[in-house]
This record gives sequence, C-alpha cells and structure tokens, in this order.
Amino acid sequence: MHCKRIHSMLALAATLVATATPSRAQGTFAVRVVPTVIARARDSLSLTYTVTVLPGSTDSLLAFIVEAPGTTLNVVEPPPSSAWTTMNRWGKTATAEWVLLEGKTRAGQSTIPLPVSGHGVLGIVRYWAKPRPSYSDLETDTQADTVTVPDTVIDVQGAKGLTVGIVAPPTDQSPAARIARLDRLITQMCDVGWITDAARCARLHALLTSATPTLLALLRECDMERGKHVKEEAYLVLTENVRPLITSP
Repeated sequence: MHCKRIHSMLALAATLVATATPSRAQGTFAVRVVPTVIARARDSLSLTYTVTVLPGSTDSLLAFIVEAPGTTLNVVEPPPSSAWTTMNRWGKTATAEWVLLEGKTRAGQSTIPLPVSGHGVLGIVRYWAKPRPSYSDLETDTQADTVTVPDTVIDVQGAKGLTVGIVAPPTDQSPAARIARLDRLITQMCDVGWITDAARCARLHALLTSATPTLLALLRECDMERGKHVKEEAYLVLTENVRPLITSP
C-alpha cells in the first residue's frame, strides 16, 4: 500500500511537470527598423530610428544598438529622458545605443523616434535589438549574435539585421573615389535584397560607370523605383550619397 501511494505521488508530480512545460516555452522576438534622415550638412547627418516589435513577439524591447564604424555619434535620449539611457561605445567599438528604463514596447508597438547625429556619410550598418523577456526566468529563442571586432566582442541575444547609419567619411573625397564607393554600395544593396531586381541593379551600375556618370538620371531612377524595386533603405543610401556629388564644385 505504501509503495502504491508513492507511485501515485510520482505520477502526479510527472503530470504537473508535463502540464507546466508549455507555460515555460521560450519567447519569440522580432523587430522592424525604420530609419529617417532628419537633417544634413556638408559633413554631418542627423537620423532617427523607429523600432517596431512585430506582432507575435512574446518579449518586449529592452535595448536597440546600431554600429557606427569609424566615427563617434551623439546619441540623444528621447523624451521623457527618465525613461531612457544612451551610450555611444560598446567596449572600444563605436555604436549608438538606447536602453529603455521605464515602460515597455510590446508586440505591435513602436518606439518614439530615437535620435542620433554625427560626422560622416550614410552607409550600411548592423543593428541589434535586445528583448526584455516576459518573465525573468524565460529566454528568447532567438540565437545570440556574437560578432568579433578588433578589441571587443558584441554579444547580444535578440534580433539582428542591417539598416542605414552614419559611418566615417571616405578619406579620398575626389568625385571618382566617391562614385566608386557608391558603386560598391549598390553591389552590397543588391546582394542583401535592398534592390530587388537584377535588371535595376545593372541599370544603376551602368549609370555610375559610364564615361560621364549620369547622376541626375540615377536620382530619377531611384525616385521611380522607390517602394518598388528600390527599398527605402537603398533609396536613402543612394540619394544621400549622390546629391553631394551633384552639388559639389
């Protein structure tokens, strides 16, 4: 009888564990990042990022980080300042980082615009979005993204991706060097899917590499294809790098 009672208790414990397991399932977390250029000068830019936690995510946003290769950014605390803290270094790596101290940005919600400015030009950069789990003992099922860079490691468990950001200006400011850089950016944007049509990629390359680069025609092409074969990130990178070439003496 005693053995039977022990067996029943063990069976009950097993049932309780099995029942509890689904409530301890790992969380999910995904974001959409929308950059906006809000001001520009000859050698500096001001941007904002709006981060949306996508529907279906079980975790809210804790922090958003953007790399800033070769430059140091002025990262501004959005209002209310008591709700945010900011940083512009991850170890020895230049970044822009916003950490939410109060409140939550949950699934289907967006942050207010997160402002940053600095000396540089627009380029392609990496971002990381770190979730705040729904419960302290849960972990997101998004794998940690560990990227080794000189003298530091960026190790963030959460969502990652590419966006546009402020990078160091090229040391060679000649028109030929700047056009060559823009041509490389077009190749990158075609590779990552920011420009989605192979014929459009070839057309943009041709406009840049002709004997006399037709920059106004490239801008018109971007305007026509914006939101179609040219995503907003590609549109920003192209137009922000082409316009100075047109206006420079």
